[in-house]
Amino acid sequence: WWAFKTDLITCFFNWKLGSYFCILFRNQAMHFNRDDINLPGFHKFFKEASEEEREHAMKVFLFQLLIKPFTL
Repeated sequence: WWAFKTDLITCFFNWKLGSYFCILFRNQAMHFNRDDINLPGFHKFFKEASEEEREHAMKVFLFQLLIKPFTL
């Protein structure tokens, strides 16, 4: 039971960490997309970084489910 609980916590932590950076980069992308902020290319850079972090979080989550699947 303890190993299962530890794996579940690790899986949740990795997913939340990836989600945090995804949201952080998404917020930065939206900030640089404003009309009064004139920094060309920053919106695209942070948007791509957000999508990449989301993909990484999903890969970690799916890998952990593949290694130790669990049902609730």
